[in-house]
Amino acid sequence: MNPSPRILVVDDIGEYAMALEMYFPDLAETLTATSAAEARQCFGNGKSINLAIIDVRLNGDKPGDTSGMELLSWIKEHHPQTKVIMISAYQTFEYEIQAMERGAVRFLKKPLQPMEVKAALQEALSS
Repeated sequence: MNPSPRILVVDDIGEYAMALEMYFPDLAETLTATSAAEARQCFGNGKSINLAIIDVRLNGDKPGDTSGMELLSWIKEHHPQTKVIMISAYQTFEYEIQAMERGAVRFLKKPLQPMEVKAALQEALSS
């Protein structure tokens, strides 16, 4: 039996991260982080993360914190096997282009639709 994939959800609004986690309760083991610094710590526990879902804008008021785009770049540099889906409430095409150039597999716009999220997750985890 294959172990469940591990998904990391990163959103500076903790309630949003937990709500997003409810979209895939039986699909994967889920970790949540409210900052880039917390997210980087999740990679340090020795277990691989198959997929990260990251908000483009993270509140950078914590020491050593960065934006979601910078976190995406860090993940692709240090954990290139981890697939990344970026999310944003900001409807700018530039964010989507930048995310794809940095290695994201998908870009979803908030408010997220459950079926769209599930389809993106299944696509990312199966490729």
